[in-house]
Amino acid sequence: MKRDDEEYSLGVLMRQYSYFAPFSPTIADIATPESGPTMLWLTQEIPPEKWTPFAWTTEREVVKRDKEFIGRFMKLDWRDRPTANEILEDKWWDDDDEGLAA
Repeated sequence: MKRDDEEYSLGVLMRQYSYFAPFSPTIADIATPESGPTMLWLTQEIPPEKWTPFAWTTEREVVKRDKEFIGRFMKLDWRDRPTANEILEDKWWDDDDEGLAA
């Protein structure tokens, strides 16, 4: 699928949901009348048995330090994510080689 395809955004959302589901219960606080049905559709289209949670990745796939960093900002509810400034101030950016492959 190409970025200019009509279904591209939905495909990205489906992929994100399959890796970072489920929605936080607090998502209902910010759901719009338009987004609610989409979220319901996602939960039906991608049930738990189809999830491939990022949390299940092993250190062979993603080193622990990177996995923790990604996990801090890949939240389905934007209110649970750090701001861009917080990400840029994250300890992950420190110049050390902890957790890096040789």
